[in-house]
Amino acid sequence: KPFAFQARPWELTKTESIDVMDAVGSAIRVDSRGREVMRILPRVNEAVNEEWISDKTRFIWDGLRTQRLDRPY
Repeated sequence: KPFAFQARPWELTKTESIDVMDAVGSAIRVDSRGREVMRILPRVNEAVNEEWISDKTRFIWDGLRTQRLDRPY
């Protein structure tokens, strides 16, 4: 489901980070609730990415949630 139906913005913990999905190293903000990433947004950094991120970066949060090992195999 899209973020809008999962959580409200005031329920989220906001963490500033760097994008590791491309070589640019864009400035991003990861919004999470508990241990679950809910969305990834760009941060303004004029020297690197202005206020843009790639689609791969924006939508990788779904892969972080559903395609991860949560216990030893």
